[in-house]
Amino acid sequence: MTQEELNVLFNITIMIHEHEHFGKRKKPLDRNEVQKWVAMQLADALNIYTIPIGSSWGVEVDEERFCEYWEKDNE
Repeated sequence: MTQEELNVLFNITIMIHEHEHFGKRKKPLDRNEVQKWVAMQLADALNIYTIPIGSSWGVEVDEERFCEYWEKDNE
């Protein structure tokens, strides 16, 4: 998957999430939680490992860096 495709995927997911039709949840998620959810789905389904870097919500990295980043996020 190219970086452009990853950017589009993350941006569409966040736009859908923030649309008022999808925003009426008992426990709404913030952008970071949505970004993490997308990253986990890509990793589990497609073995595409991403972390946020700079202005991008997801840049493809190796599995080791992915795990290190998200473990730190969970602490």
